[in-house]
Amino acid sequence: LRTTPPPKVNITRHARQREYEILPEVEDAFAAELAKRGVKFAHLFKFLLYTGARYGEVTRLDWTSVSNSQVTFLASTVKTAKARTLPLFPPAAEAIAFMREAYSTQPGPFTWAQDHHYFYRRWNPAKKAIGLRHEKDFVPHACRHTCITRLAREGMSTMRLQQWGGWASLTMLQRYSHLEASRDLSDATQRYAIDKPTA
Repeated sequence: LRTTPPPKVNITRHARQREYEILPEVEDAFAAELAKRGVKFAHLFKFLLYTGARYGEVTRLDWTSVSNSQVTFLASTVKTAKARTLPLFPPAAEAIAFMREAYSTQPGPFTWAQDHHYFYRRWNPAKKAIGLRHEKDFVPHACRHTCITRLAREGMSTMRLQQWGGWASLTMLQRYSHLEASRDLSDATQRYAIDKPTA
């Protein structure tokens, strides 16, 4: 009979992070497969990938928070310390334009995906179709990691990355610090060319 509590197992946040980076060729193939299951799913994927926002932030957006050129994520959790407004890269802007035309009667562009299982039922078959069935870290959160990695690689500073990603502290950005260089956020869509094909 146990008389003392079992030892506590400490799991660091870093150990639980999904750190799969989506390569451009994988991005294109996967978006095409998602589109076969519904164009809106491909647009949600692109919006996640080119904003680096959390899934919950994106699916809670209402129409007053988005325009053709920017999106504002409100402070709503411990992770998101304060509101932030981001410029939209073309793939994200295209997603908003599509959603505005197809889902203008909904509360927001992606509120239809608030039940993440609805998205996963398209995500997993598309992932299998491109040969990544067993890649356990290829999940929607990989879009966030990929976006931040691309921005860091293009030279965005840690301070700006923190602002872009909406982190309350710099701790979560330590894994990107080796890619740091000082840049400005205001002209990010011109300076950080993550939506342009690589040579």
